Amino acid sequence: MRELPPDRIMSPDGRAGWYAVPPGGHGAEDDDQAWEGPSEGSLIRFMSEDSVDVPLWSEDGLIFVDGDELVREWSVSQELASDIVEWGRASQGPRTARIDAEAARLIRSLRRELDYRFRIVYQP
Repeated sequence: MRELPPDRIMSPDGRAGWYAVPPGGHGAEDDDQAWEGPSEGSLIRFMSEDSVDVPLWSEDGLIFVDGDELVREWSVSQELASDIVEWGRASQGPRTARIDAEAARLIRSLRRELDYRFRIVYQP
């Protein structure tokens, strides 16, 4: 069997593939290290992706796996986290003006709740 590149891992069902490693699920080599999110002033992209509930991306990739992580790590309100998860799921279908308008509203709310610590932009 040929060796896989270091950033390619086997899924639990034994199939090889590319997988985002979420903050709460670092690779085995990172298990003892505390998670450090994006630094203040970082660019955060609000961007839909199939099977992603919290569509927030840093330069290192997906930031959170679920709304609970968003609440726990960034102290975002449960209401906003739920709205972001709802948008993440709804945005996996066709792009509409309503989806775009809701993204703009959520980004404004997220910026306020995070006290403008990050540059958050919508990437349709």
